[in-house]
Amino acid sequence: MSSRSAGSRIVAIDALRGLVMMLLLPDLSGGFSLYRMAELHPQGAVWQALGRQFTHAAWAGAHVWDFVMPGFVLLVGASMPLSVMARRARGDTTAQLRLHAAIRSLALVVLGLLATRSVPDYFENAMPYLVILGIGLPCSAWLGRRLGLRTVAARLALDAAWAALVLGVALGWMLTNLEGSGAYDLGQILILLGLAYLPAFLMVERGSLAQAAVAVSILAAYGGAFFIYAATVVPPPASPWINGANFAAAVDRAFLNELPRALPYQDEPHGYHTLQFVPLIATMLAGMIAGRAMALSTDRAALAWRMAVVAAGLVAGGLVLGALGIPVIKSLWTPSWALLSTGLLLLVLAVLYRACDVAGHVRWALPFTILGSNAVLLYMMAVHDRWRLAGPWRRLLAGVVPADWWPLAEALLVLATLWLLAWLLARRRLFIRL
Repeated sequence: MSSRSAGSRIVAIDALRGLVMMLLLPDLSGGFSLYRMAELHPQGAVWQALGRQFTHAAWAGAHVWDFVMPGFVLLVGASMPLSVMARRARGDTTAQLRLHAAIRSLALVVLGLLATRSVPDYFENAMPYLVILGIGLPCSAWLGRRLGLRTVAARLALDAAWAALVLGVALGWMLTNLEGSGAYDLGQILILLGLAYLPAFLMVERGSLAQAAVAVSILAAYGGAFFIYAATVVPPPASPWINGANFAAAVDRAFLNELPRALPYQDEPHGYHTLQFVPLIATMLAGMIAGRAMALSTDRAALAWRMAVVAAGLVAGGLVLGALGIPVIKSLWTPSWALLSTGLLLLVLAVLYRACDVAGHVRWALPFTILGSNAVLLYMMAVHDRWRLAGPWRRLLAGVVPADWWPLAEALLVLATLWLLAWLLARRRLFIRL
């Protein structure tokens, strides 16, 4: 079998992205609002089990819901080499690639900051969409053609100026309206993705062994910092991994209050922290290795089995680290969690790759690929406008759906509405990607 053409789509990646979005979009607090169904049916053993699995583990351990964020991270890494191959094929230079990565990184951070803000008016609500459209659509390319810009240097300058304008307006608005950000932190998923994206991207054209070595080194250094902090702080904590009494929490207390803010930073109750972006780089690198392997493989069936074997090894490594005293904690993205979550998601990706890209069973995946085709836009709508999406359904079905079933019904209707929007955009080939 021949390898794929540069930058061609891999159905498994698109399908997994859609599966992740299917879990996330109905209710950002817990898949399909099953936690609310558990609250409304306290005697229902099935609802209790589902509600538990579709909310985050309290600290150590893992539920199904905990794997949504790692899925995003792994897929960002898997998509990077495909994007670079496509851009190289159309003639982009290294400078253009790095500028695009830097703009994407900053745009994700800005969108994450906007996602954490209160929304008191229509302009505030529109701001994330202005950023998504301004950066996600090829506005600077259109403008460059109208201006007749032909040199790479001129196009780079225009791209940078346009991004500075769009992101500068958003940042300026937030800085002049700090009260809307409250006691913010930097643990929001888009912020962490943005902080991790550019460092990971700098490794995208390196060899797989170099990428793997950097990923292992990152996890070792990150875990080591927690042990060193626990050994030197006075009084010493009982464990390096205690919520609020660990290295990452100490860094946030020292760092976040130095940023412009209206309210002082308080410890994040779930233990999320800024330094989480560091091990996210390792997860992205794992996705990067898998993405390039799938794009360039000449024996896809054998690759699917190799991916499954590697995935099993990562899961085993995570469990061993957990047994050796590095607990599986998603909130801290401990090395054991990084290995376990990456391994399980890589196994799912291998199964999808075997089914879709090796065996050619792709029709079933179409609804998922559609849902994942405008992921950032749909996610921001779920953050800011879920109440708008659910409102008409709530009025239309008032008295029709029993109250104790409404949370699940509402979640499914929100998902259906967002899927319909994704289908309409895909039908018109409008793909808004940062």
